[in-house]
Amino acid sequence: LSQRPELHNSPERCVALAAVAYFALWSAQSKDALEIGNDILEMAERDQNQYLTWAAHSLLGSTLALRAELTSARSHLNKALDGYEARSPDQLDLVIGGGVDVVSLCLRAMVLWLLGYPGQASDDLKRALALARASTYSSALGFAQSAAGILLFLLGRDPEAARHQVEGLRLLREE
Repeated sequence: LSQRPELHNSPERCVALAAVAYFALWSAQSKDALEIGNDILEMAERDQNQYLTWAAHSLLGSTLALRAELTSARSHLNKALDGYEARSPDQLDLVIGGGVDVVSLCLRAMVLWLLGYPGQASDDLKRALALARASTYSSALGFAQSAAGILLFLLGRDPEAARHQVEGLRLLREE
């Protein structure tokens, strides 16, 4: 779909590219995810599509975080959140797994913890959970709960981590 000429400048092409990029990301093909993420960012900036720009930075930040390129990941995740405005649901939200804000905050929390900023990580996690609870997507809350479980485990708060993890997995299974 992303290669079809009639979709060249359409939002549907971006959604298809994002789906391919996230598949590559979660399939440990980070090089492919970075290439596609950069393509999406170029399209977003060319078209002056602010939401797509935030989404591209979120994808790039997520990919770099999983590659342990923490400083670059943090920079992209900051850009994904810089001036972000939640809006009515978008096709791209379904690919991302929820809003750009929830996903970016969860991943930035992990990056911040790894960089040695547990207080800031905890703040981001609280914001992500609050936004996810207000989201129209149960997958956003499932993602945030799972991320909270991981981060709280790393912070040594095992009982709270277990509660979040179980709830996150329940929500994602239902979704």
